[in-house]
Order: sequence, then structure tokens, then C-alpha cells
Amino acid sequence: MALLPASAATFAVLGAAVFKPLYVYSGVSLAACYYRLRDKVSHPEFDELEIKDFLYENETVKKYFHDQTSYVIDQHQEYDKFNIEDYPEYSESALARFFNVDCNTTSGYLKMCDVETDARMTVHFKTMPWSDGKYNCSHPFMFTDLWAEINCKGVYEKIVFIDPKKVNKKIFIIL
Repeated sequence: MALLPASAATFAVLGAAVFKPLYVYSGVSLAACYYRLRDKVSHPEFDELEIKDFLYENETVKKYFHDQTSYVIDQHQEYDKFNIEDYPEYSESALARFFNVDCNTTSGYLKMCDVETDARMTVHFKTMPWSDGKYNCSHPFMFTDLWAEINCKGVYEKIVFIDPKKVNKKIFIIL
């Protein structure tokens, strides 16, 4: 949805610039279109080791899972449906409403099992892009919600690693 307005805006901005030939306008618009499609067609990927670092620092997880005997059974991550009202810093901006139809937030899970203890764990997470502010570049996946359910021989435990209410970073959306 945002592809056509972005391409049209790129075309209009370059129209006022020094470049006069039509092939330059077309080439820049096609390049913007290509990079936008390339980024949205690919599946989101998270760093599994970053999640495992959170897990193995917790004493409850250490009780049931060991690094050498646990393995990943299943994992899934997908882009969330965008709702600009969830982000007040951008919901008032007409420019953000016009160009941003997605915000690259994701949610997913990671299912793990341990061979020795026969414990099973489902780790649920949500991510968002954020900027470090120094270089104004986006880091693709910062975990904003991370919690796990552990089930071991009928014993159920829920552990919260990252509470979304305590995350103090704001989402990074390029306008």
C-alpha cells in the first residue's frame, strides 16, 4: 500500500532536482520499489542465541534445561498487522499515516525440549524496530515482550523475562 505513494514522492522530489531525463526518474522509483518489496517479502528472522541468553540466566529455567541437552523443536515468527493508533508518537502525524502501512513489529514463539528432564518450554516474544538515536539507523528486532511457559511432568511454571510495560524505547518508523 505504501509502495505507490513512496514511489510517487520519490519521483516528485527528483523531478525538482537537477536530473532531467525520464530514465533517471524511472530508475530511482524502480530501485525504491525493489528494495521495499525485497524487505517485505523476506521472512523475519530473530537471533536464537539472544533468546537463549535470556533463558539460561534464569534460575528456574536452569533447573529444567541445560545447554548441552536442550534443543529447539519448533519456531515461528511473523509480521503483526499494523495499527498506527498503538503508537501515539506517530498517530498524530499525517505523513506517518500516509506512508506507513506497516511498522515491522513481529510476534512469534520458540518451542524447546530437554532430553534429560523431559521438560518442554514455549517461549513467546514480540519485537519492534528501534533506533539507537546516535546514527539514526534501525536495528530490526528488539524484544519488547518475552515470556516462557515451562511444563515438566505436570509441573507448570510461567516466567516473564521482559515486561512490555517496562520497555522504555520507542518504535522506529522511517517517515
